[in-house]
Amino acid sequence: MSTLSNKQIGRLSVEFPFLRKVVNTDPGTCQISTVKVEVADSTTLFIKPSFSLPPHYICSRDNKYVGHVYPHAYSINEDGEILNRISWNYETPDSFVKDLLVSLTPKPVKKLVVVMAYVWWNYIEKYYEQGLDTYVGEFSHYEYQVYIYKEPKQGFKQLKSESDLASNVRIDDLLSISMAARLNTDAKKATDEIDKIKAEFKNRIGQSMWKHINASKSSGMKGHFGNTELLTFCSAGRVMLTFNRGKDNFTLIGDESDWKRTGVQSMHCTVLEAKEMVSEVIESWSPSKLLDDKKVWFG
Repeated sequence: MSTLSNKQIGRLSVEFPFLRKVVNTDPGTCQISTVKVEVADSTTLFIKPSFSLPPHYICSRDNKYVGHVYPHAYSINEDGEILNRISWNYETPDSFVKDLLVSLTPKPVKKLVVVMAYVWWNYIEKYYEQGLDTYVGEFSHYEYQVYIYKEPKQGFKQLKSESDLASNVRIDDLLSISMAARLNTDAKKATDEIDKIKAEFKNRIGQSMWKHINASKSSGMKGHFGNTELLTFCSAGRVMLTFNRGKDNFTLIGDESDWKRTGVQSMHCTVLEAKEMVSEVIESWSPSKLLDDKKVWFG
């Protein structure tokens, strides 16, 4: 794992004086592995990091450590002062970064900062062979990943007003949004719209498409419907359908024997883009356009 040197941290602290307020820079036990700076956009406002708190552990990428991750986010003014803070935990799991942009803030927000704070212990492999009852060894270190989002040209206030999770905000972590929909109104509105897309597909062409897919001897099929590419793949009694446009995609998954039992698998696009892709396939649907393609594979 690469970490920033004291010299690098010093330079960053000059540019971002608040850095030492949001992370511990003690060189003895603390490491900063990431400091990423970019301009905020609509997706920034709907960041909802995952956390892992006691009694649950995660493993580091190099499998050397086990530990916990405590995500925090801060709003910062032009003087480098912290205006507000959010912590994600079992009590507040469904907040978005946009919740930092409250109207009562005394000074305008100029930056949003997300900090992933890790606490790592040494991982003991084959601990049972050593007569131990846990794989958690001695404390190793703290690690911080810092993501700094600068104010966009239109300002945070306008960015917040024009960003709608149910239409124009890219969603890459559908599971996180779905879980937040239990209590969060933005997430609930978005998942309701996604459910409408799924329902429109099933009601309009679901039965016809399933009949065509089941008649094929090929596991994979591909077709082009206007600007949207449709890929289908059958395996282990399931059918996966991915609607593609460049880097944007929306995937449904269903029961091979029952088109009515179809749900949303994943998405990497906005809700509006998902709706447009699925609608384009619906409006130009013809079984003759979806052809066998042995190169189609979902792995």
